[in-house]
Amino acid sequence: MMCKRESGSILIKIGGQILFSAMLSLTWVFPQDREDARFVELQLIQDFSAPELFRIPGVAAMGIGKDEGGYLVFHVYVREDSAYLMPKMIGGVPVVLFPSQGFVKYDGCSDPPAPCLHRNTFGWPVPGGISAGNNIGLGAGTVGFMVCDTSAFDNLVLGYITSNHVAAMDTIQCPDGGPLNGAPAGTIQLQPCCADTSPYCSGVQIGTLARVVRMDLAGSNTVDAAFVADGGSSILDGRSENIIDIGWLPRIPRGQSQLVLDETVRKSGRTTGLTQGQVQTASTLIQYAYSFCIGGGTASFPNIILVTPASFAALGDSGAPVVDYLNRPVGIVDGADITANVVAVSPISQILAPQPGGLGVQLNCTPSAPAAVSWGINRIDAFIRGRDNQVWWKTFNGTNWDSTFTALGGITFSAPAVASWGINRLDVFMLGPDKGIWWKRGNGTPSGWEDWQSLGGNFTSAPAAVSQGLGRLDVFVRGQDAAIWQKSCSAGSCTSVNNWGNWQSIGGIATTAPAAAARGLGLLDVIARGTNGLMWQISYASGSWGTWADQGGDPAGETSAPALASTFNIANRMDGFLRGSNYNVWHSVWNAGTGWGSAEQLLGVTPTSALAGSTWPNRLDTFVRGADGSLMWNTWNGTNWSGWSSIGCCMSPAPDP
Repeated sequence: MMCKRESGSILIKIGGQILFSAMLSLTWVFPQDREDARFVELQLIQDFSAPELFRIPGVAAMGIGKDEGGYLVFHVYVREDSAYLMPKMIGGVPVVLFPSQGFVKYDGCSDPPAPCLHRNTFGWPVPGGISAGNNIGLGAGTVGFMVCDTSAFDNLVLGYITSNHVAAMDTIQCPDGGPLNGAPAGTIQLQPCCADTSPYCSGVQIGTLARVVRMDLAGSNTVDAAFVADGGSSILDGRSENIIDIGWLPRIPRGQSQLVLDETVRKSGRTTGLTQGQVQTASTLIQYAYSFCIGGGTASFPNIILVTPASFAALGDSGAPVVDYLNRPVGIVDGADITANVVAVSPISQILAPQPGGLGVQLNCTPSAPAAVSWGINRIDAFIRGRDNQVWWKTFNGTNWDSTFTALGGITFSAPAVASWGINRLDVFMLGPDKGIWWKRGNGTPSGWEDWQSLGGNFTSAPAAVSQGLGRLDVFVRGQDAAIWQKSCSAGSCTSVNNWGNWQSIGGIATTAPAAAARGLGLLDVIARGTNGLMWQISYASGSWGTWADQGGDPAGETSAPALASTFNIANRMDGFLRGSNYNVWHSVWNAGTGWGSAEQLLGVTPTSALAGSTWPNRLDTFVRGADGSLMWNTWNGTNWSGWSSIGCCMSPAPDP
């Protein structure tokens, strides 16, 4: 199909009055893109028409949804006695009305929350989806997504997000009209919340209020959200990506622009536990009417997601994490309109946005995993991502490591990957700011590195890289569809991007970055964690890929992406590594014919990242980020493990997307 460019005008009228008229030039591309382009067009119309629309008495919300025929329309939530005042069309777009008695926050100020399903005090690390609140609030709320604050260059602050009206609620002043979000920074946060403990407010401290988007209770706002920081001595650990009843999260946030209307979403909350609903309206502008006890007034919030039915959440579920079918973060529970049968969800994209409109925090706070490779006996090359988002490199000569790391430049949005097909050849890969894979080759000397080159694509994880032999490279990465994608090079000694083939999908639904191993020419293995929390493996042999196979295990016991190590032309063995639920390193061996054996723990380190491995005959080396972000190293000599030792780090740890 050829692209078609059309020009036209938008005329917005309410009550016969022209509000906005403009010429637009719209580019329609392929059929799958048309709905996205139409959605953007409706957002433009909404921006100009909403101020006038909300002057009509009884209008509570306006957003974009679908009609019964599946076409994009405006959804307007309005009191039934004001419905006759509503226009049938806005800017040529049909309007679908929903009865509303107004949206309310799930603050628990007027009504006590229902009994708690998840009131238990959880051991370290605390998962998302459980009861929490501050020590000066009547209301009950929920721990949301684990996040981190990287604004301080030399300090990675871990914590979680929840609603403003959970973590920053000040109900001591509530009868006197005190502000809803008046709690000061440093306010203690408890788990369970005060309402769920006896004596009252006797929960365990899991953090303190670190940052909040203060709200105007009688004006325009951006988002209702707060960041609770782990004080360093609590049972909270921001490295946890687990949500009770949902499981482990993938390593990429879900933005508002990716949301699909009518899509099924899930949430895990304090009051109603695990529930499921459908996205009814997106890009919604909502007006909340606050009760007198919290100051009174009407506050507006943009870009809210409305999920039906109203039973999706209840009082005490505020802050609860909402995910899509792949466990990708969508947002946190905010409030509801029971009459309209919808729950309001604050979008994750706005929560993570820079200050002052957002919290300026980010998901996926596990420090980037290292990468390592050996091109032969007495040579190891290790790579790591620094806080400056460069790839850093260090070598081992069989006796000593380099005294310092060397920066390789570039801007990486992921942990690096590395492969080598022979002496004096290193190939490093990373996920770039454009979400494409970038490649850099070198000869193993500081002056022997070429510039970074783009291999293209649009991906959501760190890459994995292997070599099947001289002049051959394969790189694997997770796509936007959660499948694993492969790109191969087997021509021209892989000196140019023109030597690479096209990206090809090998299927699967992965929630982590993949790991890969090459046991010889034409023998490849790829492993990634699946949606059930377990590791899945696919193998390439005899010229074709097999099928993905569940490797079993305990979904609660695997808390990182996997790592693989193999020795070229030793086709009957691979070594696998991952981080367990006890935050120890686990190692297992795969043998041809018998598969994976029992796992052993490599004690002595608390890893804060996924792992890496490298090997040569009768030698195995594994690497992980330690608690201080340094690179930790352990060696097996064919009989025993040496124990963990630090080889330092380039800079403070950077989180991996």
